[in-house]
Amino acid sequence: MEPEQALYAYLTSHADVAAVLGDRIFPAPAPEDAALPLATYFRVSTYRVKSQTDDAQLAMVRIQFTVRAEDYGTVKQGLAALRKALDGFRGDMAGLEVGAVFCENDRDEFGYQARLPAGTMDVIIWYREV
Repeated sequence: MEPEQALYAYLTSHADVAAVLGDRIFPAPAPEDAALPLATYFRVSTYRVKSQTDDAQLAMVRIQFTVRAEDYGTVKQGLAALRKALDGFRGDMAGLEVGAVFCENDRDEFGYQARLPAGTMDVIIWYREV
């Protein structure tokens, strides 16, 4: 299972995330007719641990989330719910063996085309590739 699939399954079933975003978590870009608030995500980078003796099967992926809403407060609630659900997580994430999740680099943005407040957060996931 890819980390993005595991994230979607995990986050849409997490009560704190669902309370703010429902199931409106999309791979970027979000559908044009999607209701707000919503979150999008995309893979920024992947690092695979190398070994001279065998395949380490250990990888680190950086996923960036963007939360958009009608107001700044809801953006902050969405980012906080994602952070609460993810930061420090380890274990089975919808079938993906996760060693650690770290949230970093959250920041404010403004969608100039949509004229909406937004916020982004990078999430680092260490996981076992099989």
